[in-house]
Amino acid sequence: MIAALFVFGLGLVASQTRPADAAVSDLAAAKVLYAAASYEEALSRLSTVRGPEELDQIEEYRALCLLALGRATDAEHALERLVSRKPLYMSSEDVSPRLLEMLHGVRKRLLPAAARGVYAKAKVDFEEKNYAAAVDGFTELLAIVSDPDAADARPSLSDLKQLGDGFLKLATTEAAAATKAASPPATAPATPASPREPAIYSADDFEVTPPVEIQRAMPAWTPSVQTFARLEFRGTLEVVVDEKGNVTSAAIRKPTTPGYDAVLLEAAKTWRYRPATRNGAPVRYRTFIDVLLKPGNPASR
Repeated sequence: MIAALFVFGLGLVASQTRPADAAVSDLAAAKVLYAAASYEEALSRLSTVRGPEELDQIEEYRALCLLALGRATDAEHALERLVSRKPLYMSSEDVSPRLLEMLHGVRKRLLPAAARGVYAKAKVDFEEKNYAAAVDGFTELLAIVSDPDAADARPSLSDLKQLGDGFLKLATTEAAAATKAASPPATAPATPASPREPAIYSADDFEVTPPVEIQRAMPAWTPSVQTFARLEFRGTLEVVVDEKGNVTSAAIRKPTTPGYDAVLLEAAKTWRYRPATRNGAPVRYRTFIDVLLKPGNPASR
């Protein structure tokens, strides 16, 4: 009778558990059931856990239970879901050597594809000027490439590592500049107003005659990695031409490759134009140049 009352009391306490604690309670219960070799019951309890912050441990314990039940294929699928979602995940608990061996095997298979996926997302973040996210993405990419489980695939990922290194430096620089620009300016003593900068016109200003190229040599594209020479890269360069036909500023608006972009910016400083004119007078002008790198065509617009 006492035992029955005690069990009823536990049930009452459990029924009064706050909803916010349900995921943690279910996961903790599943761990206890696994330790007691009640693998089917542990799997059932894991299926009720809904906390997104617990997904990693849910999949790991699901794999442990499935492995203990002899369902190795299902266990491997659970680990594949885990690694696909979080490529750098490694168990922080004292799990069975068999599961660790399986986890390393899954990571060896999936890390190369994960690296390419992380690079693609980071590149989109960079192009959309979400530089903080791009820094995180390219940092994760380099960590994946350097992971011991990616050692066998490292030669095939060397191109990706080179791109990741270059874009990480660019993204870090851009993120720092964005942070600085967003910081409130320091209060300074009032100073006389400086002369107003001349307006910069563009293709939107129909009354302005655009500048005419006099000397605009595109640098040769000589990729250091042979694989790059078989691929196409497209980018956009922005230049501002002053009233004398000199390029006063150049910026990459859509990157091609970090190495070529750096050379292109240096080359742009030497270009010469017949300046744009408005009502017959020379004016500053902003223009955009499309860049295409492809086999047999070192650089074109």
